[in-house]
Amino acid sequence: MKKIANLSDIKVGKIQSFDFDGEEVIIINTGDEIIALSGICPHADAPMVEGLLNQKKTTIECPWHNSIFDLTSGDILEGPSYEGLTKFDVEIRDEEIFIGLNPL
Repeated sequence: MKKIANLSDIKVGKIQSFDFDGEEVIIINTGDEIIALSGICPHADAPMVEGLLNQKKTTIECPWHNSIFDLTSGDILEGPSYEGLTKFDVEIRDEEIFIGLNPL
């Protein structure tokens, strides 16, 4: 596990991008959970930090071609992407966010 941010850095309903060992990762605070996903859409390399969360904060929509991904799993729910986003393990310790070195 590697520290990526402080919990106070990620406001509820916001998406922030971080470099994680050379890979772009987005961190999302849903209010109930901190989620870490790959930051690049597998369809056309769109920056997912510019994506849109649905009102319930359960999905993220690609800003370029509107693929929709499940936040719980990273799975693709609606194309044109055929692949989901990589989801990383998250751990909160003393108000700090750590993510796993290996994707789940």
